[in-house]
Amino acid sequence: MHLVDHLQWSGTMSLFSCVESACGELRDRLITEILTNVVQLSEDQHGNYVVQHLVGLKLPLVTETLLDRLQGNFVTLSCNRYASNVVEKIILESGKEHSTRIITSCSEAQVLQCYWWILMVTLSSRQHCKLQRKII
Repeated sequence: MHLVDHLQWSGTMSLFSCVESACGELRDRLITEILTNVVQLSEDQHGNYVVQHLVGLKLPLVTETLLDRLQGNFVTLSCNRYASNVVEKIILESGKEHSTRIITSCSEAQVLQCYWWILMVTLSSRQHCKLQRKII
């Protein structure tokens, strides 16, 4: 199965529904297939929504695996029209620990390549400051 080759908007919505309603081994297989193709899906016009949806589920093991699979690609993904939405979603919704992991994993030379990366870091900093103010 090649998710990226066959995914269109209707397929994206169907995949959301399947992940939401499936349980047990079937859900695990769907999530595994998405994670296997996470870089390509992130860069895809429709596939990026699938990855964002997966991030939104806030499943710790899935988030860790997703970050591991995207490691080393964050700056490149941030420069991609579709994948930049995935990076933003991860930074804003995955917590400070994961945001810090993403930001510190990139070299200065990589960061300077992409305006969107700088924007993502700025958004992340602002988001975490707002959350800290709400807690206090």
